[in-house]
Amino acid sequence: MTGKQTSEDPSEGKISFKKILVPTDFSACADHAFAYALDLARRHAAAVDLLHVVGPLEGSAYSPLYYSPEAAVRHSTPDTLIYEHLMATIDRHDTAGVRVDPVQRRGTAIAPTILDFAEKEYIDLIVMGTQGRRGMQRFLIGSLVEKIVRWAPCSVLTVREGAQPSSPPQRILVPVDFSAFSEGLLRYAGALAGCYGAGLDLLHVVEPLPSGGAFSGALPALEYTRIMEGRAREHLLDLVGKTNAPAPETRLHVESGHAAAGILDFAERTGVDLIVLATQGRSGIERFLIGSVAERVVRTAPCPVLTVKVTVTPVDAEAVHQAQATA
Repeated sequence: MTGKQTSEDPSEGKISFKKILVPTDFSACADHAFAYALDLARRHAAAVDLLHVVGPLEGSAYSPLYYSPEAAVRHSTPDTLIYEHLMATIDRHDTAGVRVDPVQRRGTAIAPTILDFAEKEYIDLIVMGTQGRRGMQRFLIGSLVEKIVRWAPCSVLTVREGAQPSSPPQRILVPVDFSAFSEGLLRYAGALAGCYGAGLDLLHVVEPLPSGGAFSGALPALEYTRIMEGRAREHLLDLVGKTNAPAPETRLHVESGHAAAGILDFAERTGVDLIVLATQGRSGIERFLIGSVAERVVRTAPCPVLTVKVTVTPVDAEAVHQAQATA
């Protein structure tokens, strides 16, 4: 997708959310996402667009008419009824000091319609829920979240139902895979931590030695893990030194296990308030910042997850590959 550069630059560690988009299906989870967006809007002096995408038919599963039997009695037009739903959502929340615009768009494909709006309106951040209406195949669940996270022209904050922005985040978890995107990601997370006065937890998960792999017969699994954990700590220290992330406190963690499970377990165990991920990882390798692992983290994390678009910056990724090859 092409368009104007947004007002944030993750690779440079600059954050300025001026336009925030909240796609809604009028579910409880979407309501929670809207509350998060309003909180962020106040902190960053941003405007909020509350968007509902309507399917091609009035009775489609994407239309609020599907859930509004009163429509037939009141003879409301679809556009009027959608507007009423949007305004009712806005009225349920404290929007003082925030400009909120109700927006409706029609489209047969929900994700492209949201992405097109974000591109054309120069949105800096999309805030969306990870669950839709219970028992219904709504547009805020399943593959749509993955499509938005993967293809959005800006950062995306995903929020689970029940989460409430009661206070600024105090601990921000940054999973690191030492890819070419790690340096930009850490700069961004450091700037975010600086905004909130939060501490950073940098985590690298050393995955098990593949069965039948190049080292499986030459090096015991426990010895391999011990060596890789030590080298990971060295690379984390080097990464922090390169980025000079302005966090009040930065803690380094190296754990062993499968990537998604390790990230989720750490977040649950330590009570972090926010997970920050890059949407790109190692090129050509299925790593935890891309694909199914990121999808699992977004869907099941116990806290909000912020995925950011990070451009490639020089980082010692090749050294990490060599370290693994010579372990």
